[in-house]
Amino acid sequence: MLLVAGLINAQLLQRLWVPAAVMAALIYGTALCYWWSSAGNEETRAAPPLENPLELRAALSFGALLTVIMILGEALKAWLGEAGVLMLAGVSGVAEVDAITLSLARMSRGDLEPGVAVTGLVTAAAANSLLKGALAAGIGGRQLGLRVGVPLLAASAGGLLAVWCLTTSV
Repeated sequence: MLLVAGLINAQLLQRLWVPAAVMAALIYGTALCYWWSSAGNEETRAAPPLENPLELRAALSFGALLTVIMILGEALKAWLGEAGVLMLAGVSGVAEVDAITLSLARMSRGDLEPGVAVTGLVTAAAANSLLKGALAAGIGGRQLGLRVGVPLLAASAGGLLAVWCLTTSV
């Protein structure tokens, strides 16, 4: 998210790196703790099947999603203002973060305030993380849900808190 947004609009980097770093530290810190605590446990785990990210169907699906999000972004901004953009970020983040990242980074080069774009990006990432935690609990049960969902919830809250602190201090 940080790389894509920064490539489209470098101005977003100075506002986005703190919330992104908070979220990453909470996620990767927890993952490292789990990894260290399970070192020596040689339980065999089946690797999930890998899919080709360059497959034409995946590229066309992403292009279609990006087009819909860009059109909705402009329409909701015109209709509801910044609240519409943030609403779209939260809803689209549930499905996919990259498309809303591209859309908000592009919009922030025009008439969308960079702070709103950053808030939308972190909102999308938080919504995506919360959905993944809920899916882990629903598919893997309570124990997996706690191991995955709690850190994702903490990261989501941490990122949103960082955005709130940065926007209220300015």
